[in-house]
Amino acid sequence: TGAQTRVPRTLVERRQLLEFRMGLESETAAASALAARPTTLPALDAALAAFRAAGTNAALSMSCDFEFHAAVAAGTGNPYFHDAVQHLGPAMIAMPRQRLKSMDSIPDSRLEQVATEHLGIRNAIASGNAMAAAAAMRVHLANSLHRLEVEAGVTANG
Repeated sequence: TGAQTRVPRTLVERRQLLEFRMGLESETAAASALAARPTTLPALDAALAAFRAAGTNAALSMSCDFEFHAAVAAGTGNPYFHDAVQHLGPAMIAMPRQRLKSMDSIPDSRLEQVATEHLGIRNAIASGNAMAAAAAMRVHLANSLHRLEVEAGVTANG
């Protein structure tokens, strides 16, 4: 239901959530690759298309980003992975809260990087290679952590 009980508010909390997600979602991507469910790739493709169509709208992009991660979890066929991601809900996406509250848009370069990372995850899942899928997810979430820290001004962009 997405009824997350702990909503990350600080940079430390967002970092902790991303660290947790690296473990959970790397295994989720691996399990999705191994399950090879016929509904997985169409769901991932639809989520990717929606993310790209959302453009620079921060709230819509965040929702579409979550749907991609939820589709990876659903692709496992394991209700525990699915329930864990649903419990975290859209707040699990590492987007600074101030961006969602403002009328700011997301830079196109950031959106393209996230879309490219999602496509890499999708392709690794499609290949059926669990290790590649796990690695693609881990890289994506590590990059998400880096983007979050750059936006918070705690690390240099590069």
